[in-house]
Amino acid sequence: MWEIANTDHIHLLEAAFAEWREQRSSHSISYLADAGIDDYHRDRLIKQIQDNPDNETIRLLTEGERILALIGLKHSTWHQIYLGSPYYKIQPSYFFTDDERDLFFTVNALKEILTHAGSVYTTRIECRRRSLIYHLALGGFLPVGTSVRMVLDPLTSKLVDSFSRPSYDGLIIRPCADRDLPRLQDIIRRAHQHSHFFCEARFKPERVRNLFAEWIAQCASNSAYRITVAEKEGQVVGFCSSFVQKTLKSYIRRAIGIIDFIVVDYGIQGRGIGRALLKAAFDEFYPGVDCVELRTMADNLRAIRFYEKHGFRMLSADQHLHYWAT
Repeated sequence: MWEIANTDHIHLLEAAFAEWREQRSSHSISYLADAGIDDYHRDRLIKQIQDNPDNETIRLLTEGERILALIGLKHSTWHQIYLGSPYYKIQPSYFFTDDERDLFFTVNALKEILTHAGSVYTTRIECRRRSLIYHLALGGFLPVGTSVRMVLDPLTSKLVDSFSRPSYDGLIIRPCADRDLPRLQDIIRRAHQHSHFFCEARFKPERVRNLFAEWIAQCASNSAYRITVAEKEGQVVGFCSSFVQKTLKSYIRRAIGIIDFIVVDYGIQGRGIGRALLKAAFDEFYPGVDCVELRTMADNLRAIRFYEKHGFRMLSADQHLHYWAT
């Protein structure tokens, strides 16, 4: 039975995370193996429960004194507007068990609270959780693509300097200006083709393209993001959006630079523009950032080869799943 999380559950949460932390760390690499990662998520959840004891968004599935799962259900009006369907994120999502019986029970219990007919519920599960993904698929969750997380660790001046070769002739790298936004939206509509949203047959591609165009507009208006553009002969031909993940630093003793997008206009890719934008991001990050992380889809082989060529290595992989409530 699902319960609304409250302060009476905090000791159960602490016990569940302590046990889960030991299991997860043995399957992770780089900073993801740091126990501070789980401590960070645990503390955020506990603070959210303490600050909002009547908040019904976080639910627990318990069995006696054990938590089998913790989930949050978040409605996203923004996604609904652009994708044309009621849209919910299953976030956060923690399944504190790999036992087959528990997983079967947990997935069926989860479906009982995904009740908004015609709505899509989305989640992302580590690919190493094969049994969990299997049971979710049996329960009607549709696999809609795999994303990979890549990391450059550590970020050093030597790596940045390795980009000193001449790039695309006459290319200007500069900060984004307000006048650039329509061009950025045009580029991302045409050139960005890899996302779990595109793998969902019920989402019209044009709606997905407009979603990303609006996303880059929101990034441009957010002071936490830095958007750098590449300009050739007065025309913007690509851009990079990035930010620094600061909240984890007190837990894992490192600052992480996040590359959100590197997009080069369709038809002129492979000419050094992406490399120049990547160098600009590194220059902005260094020396205050310890490593750089990004995500791309596993079927975006060209991007994966590009990032591997420039020092990135795979860190983890996640399966994206959609559930359509009836």
